[in-house]
Amino acid sequence: MEGSSELGKADGPRLEVPAESNSGQHAYSAVTLVWNRQGQRIATRVLGKPITSFGRSSDRDVCLRLEPTEIPANRDKTFHISIRHFDLRYFGQGMEIIDNHSTNGTRLKSIGQLQPGLAVPLQDRDIVTVADVLNLQVEFGRRYRPVTIEDDEVSQIRLKQDDITWLSQHLIGSDRPGILDYLRLRRIDNVPEEEYVLLFGLGSVGHSGTALIPLGPDATTKPGVRALDLGDTTPDYPAAFHWADGALRLKCYVADQVHVDGTAVGAGEDMALADGETIEVLGQQIQVITKSYA
Repeated sequence: MEGSSELGKADGPRLEVPAESNSGQHAYSAVTLVWNRQGQRIATRVLGKPITSFGRSSDRDVCLRLEPTEIPANRDKTFHISIRHFDLRYFGQGMEIIDNHSTNGTRLKSIGQLQPGLAVPLQDRDIVTVADVLNLQVEFGRRYRPVTIEDDEVSQIRLKQDDITWLSQHLIGSDRPGILDYLRLRRIDNVPEEEYVLLFGLGSVGHSGTALIPLGPDATTKPGVRALDLGDTTPDYPAAFHWADGALRLKCYVADQVHVDGTAVGAGEDMALADGETIEVLGQQIQVITKSYA
């Protein structure tokens, strides 16, 4: 119940324990990548779903709370966020946001208050305001070579919007059609070191500021993010993340630039990531967390 004194389900880990997929690999609903941006520890939660739910309950895909919740003011503000507040939907041609009849509403900087239950397009660089207590900055990672989905195909995809398995099979993956590689949401005014990434295609890693995970003293993310070209083997982008077979995977493009738990990854290798592994790219580390949230 929205009026309950509980935050929403048990205050447990905000990342679920992975279940086994049919292929024998671990299947994750999300993975957290912990890395360093100009001296600040960043936790990037990576999800691989075409429809992603946001709310204060820990059983949402993304649990939104004002941290730390032990502070009374943060706990009070958290209760302004509904258990299931809003959804983001990707049908290949762009992002949509829909307010799920939340108690205190959802606003976009570009158009104002959303009408409950009505999906509207989400624009790059917009700001989502949740219940007037939390702001999220929107950033698109557009594909370098987008594969356009025709309007009639989008209509067919929409008919399948209740079949998450079908949508995932047709829309999630570096070889699937679409115009976006990812969407990033940055928390602006509370725990800014935490961000959420909906990864549909490839998310590059490297020195350049246009990477999903930009590493290096001068690498800061830039507006209009350039997605990785599959044929691009520049050292600026030695590796990329992508979802396949229910697991987040790492693909290496440049030899001797990527290590996992101290072992070099060869050019062309594509490996599923496991909990607790440490990825080293261009001399900088990324920690993989799949079973708990730090």
